[in-house]
Amino acid sequence: MNGFSGAANGVSSFSGKIKCDCCRKQLRDPRLLPCLHTCCKECLNRLNPYVVTTDKDFSGGSIASGSSSTNSSNSRGLTILCPSCDSEVDLPDDGVEGLPVNFVSQKLILLESLNQESNKIQCDLCEDSATATARCEECLTYLCSFCLQAHKRQRKTSSHTMLSLQEAREKGIRNIHRPVFCSKHSNEEMKMFCESCDDTVCRDCCLVEHREHRCYFIEDVSVGKKKAIHNLLSQTKPHIDVLSVAIDSVTSMENSVKEKAEQVNTEINTFFDTYIEALRKHKNILQHKVKQIEAEKGKILQLQKLQLQQVLKDFEDSCNFVSDALEEGSGVEVLSIRKFLVNRLKELSASTYVCEPKENSYIKFDCEDSVGMVDGFEVKGKVSSKENKPLKCLVKGEGLSEATQGQRAEFLALIKQDKNDIEAKKYQLKVEMVAKDDHNRKVNVQVSNEKNGFHLVTYVPPAPGQFILHIMVNGKHIQGSPFIVTVKPNQILEEEEEQIVEEKPKEPVKHSGCWHCCTFCSSGGKKDATCGCGATMPGGFQGCGHGHPGHPGRKHWSCCGQTERGSSCKQTAMKAISNQSGHSNAQHQTNTLKHPSSSKQQTNHYYTLPKSFKTVSL
Repeated sequence: MNGFSGAANGVSSFSGKIKCDCCRKQLRDPRLLPCLHTCCKECLNRLNPYVVTTDKDFSGGSIASGSSSTNSSNSRGLTILCPSCDSEVDLPDDGVEGLPVNFVSQKLILLESLNQESNKIQCDLCEDSATATARCEECLTYLCSFCLQAHKRQRKTSSHTMLSLQEAREKGIRNIHRPVFCSKHSNEEMKMFCESCDDTVCRDCCLVEHREHRCYFIEDVSVGKKKAIHNLLSQTKPHIDVLSVAIDSVTSMENSVKEKAEQVNTEINTFFDTYIEALRKHKNILQHKVKQIEAEKGKILQLQKLQLQQVLKDFEDSCNFVSDALEEGSGVEVLSIRKFLVNRLKELSASTYVCEPKENSYIKFDCEDSVGMVDGFEVKGKVSSKENKPLKCLVKGEGLSEATQGQRAEFLALIKQDKNDIEAKKYQLKVEMVAKDDHNRKVNVQVSNEKNGFHLVTYVPPAPGQFILHIMVNGKHIQGSPFIVTVKPNQILEEEEEQIVEEKPKEPVKHSGCWHCCTFCSSGGKKDATCGCGATMPGGFQGCGHGHPGHPGRKHWSCCGQTERGSSCKQTAMKAISNQSGHSNAQHQTNTLKHPSSSKQQTNHYYTLPKSFKTVSL
């Protein structure tokens, strides 16, 4: 089967190849762009070119970037965008006219014209566009009957092979050729190839513009050039298979995503339909329970109302009869039934009845209370008809109203519960204490869990002043909460602090130790050497060492551990104050002190001193 017959049996197989990428109509004078897309010459001329700077080298351009080397030698040039892929196309110096003709599309158009159903083919030599009847194989031109006779009579062309259009159709597309003429010398065919410019030229071009260039006949170099292009094609074609596989993989993944999404949507719908059904069942159960509660409460209230109505009727009937008897009857008549009247009135007056409704309107829905599983789903929501009695909390102790700075204060809290009320056993006691003038200043409060509802609450106020004590059960304040607690100042602590401030030397106190990096280095590795920083080393060393826990990480004084070299020595200052304060102050600087205000033999009250006092060596 020849090339034409295959195409003739299915013209639609190449019909898309002869359509312009711009106007989507059949190509007219097809021009090939560097991106290998084809457009009509007229369509390209209608595009709006723009000027770009081409100072960079476009020779290394990629397909993705759409760069081109068409006009890389120019500092500036005209550029258009490919209508199909938006790649930048640098136009030659002569514009669209300089773009090469797409001979593949041109052949397909000629093949289309050879089809029996196509329009008539015009003569390539006549100016009046006469209908062609034959084709010259050597000149590759279509000839009308007049030009065919003239072609046979001329000496140069008399030996050419002439084929009728039917014979040309039978030979197929590979044998359909048309001469390519030079754009500068219109009468000259392109028969030469300039190796220097890598372009086809005519013989006149070889004599003028390409005179010094390496020019060869196309027949001599076309085989080698085609082979090189074929090699590049062989290297490029595998990418088609890779891309096709990649597209198939992406398409498959896209379909998998759709299937997975549909599956998950089905699972979601199933889950929520089942969940909604479970919630609907639970809703019906709750609503049925509400109806039961309503019926039970209504029955009790209805019975009570009937009883009260009957009692009311008895009172009204008896009272009306007695009134009528007193108004209408004579003395003898009234006295004759006096016993009945008196006994009935006494009986009614002594009767008892309940005026308060025997049921209340309490029906509560608690949406946060978990009640179990329904069809495998945990559901929340509980309906109750009995109101839980509020828990009673009794508090007692001096710590509710007053305390002393630095001393432990305490009070007792008792939670009273109803043994028959299960919900009452679930309670939470919360106690908070903050300064009245600064709510961000909180006091640490300890609550012990005792049996039978007793709780011991303790705290140690750090400073004097007024504090607010919040006591809450299950998030609600008890009666009297919040409490105002007045914290008295600690006289002993104030005297010690004032004494230290007043007797502090005005001039910096000299250090009694040495300025060193660590005890191990300054003492030459002695184990019994100590340091004021308080750090130790393993192995029995009493002093500090580099990288061991407690080391300040920098040089410091061995006497007091301070890291500022020009600072006063704390140890020397404290020793001076200790020597001046006498025996009583020495007792105060121990870890615990006896309350000085206790003149009688009473229980001793102890105070915990600040850390600064505990670190003083006396």
